[in-house]
Amino acid sequence: MYDAIARKLDSRDWALLFVRLGLAITILFHGWHKLTHGVGHLQEDLILLGFPGFVAYLAYVGEIVAPIMLLLGTYSRAAALFILGTCVFIFMVRWGNGTFLVSPKTGGLIIAEAYLYLSSALAIFFAGSGRFALRPD
Repeated sequence: MYDAIARKLDSRDWALLFVRLGLAITILFHGWHKLTHGVGHLQEDLILLGFPGFVAYLAYVGEIVAPIMLLLGTYSRAAALFILGTCVFIFMVRWGNGTFLVSPKTGGLIIAEAYLYLSSALAIFFAGSGRFALRPD
């Protein structure tokens, strides 16, 4: 009986839809914060790492434009690539050497959220949008 139910629920397209929506919605909250409060703090951190300050404005692409593309299902692989780039900057700017630090309170990785973003973006990049998209790829 379990196998029969599992076969009926087996849908790559539904799985990709939920991964796209979950990633897009959670990243959009970060983008909204940057839109309403600016990227000044990020700009300062990037300059300290040796990047030009204007690179901070790419956060708008990775945290607003790309998630909207994922919500709509248009050019999902490109959107995932932008989010992957955002994840690289998260690791560099916010966490530096703390990429694998464990929280003494929870026992989990301190930056588990960033790893979930990274793995979700990788899944979309390699698998595409699925059929529930305006422009399936």
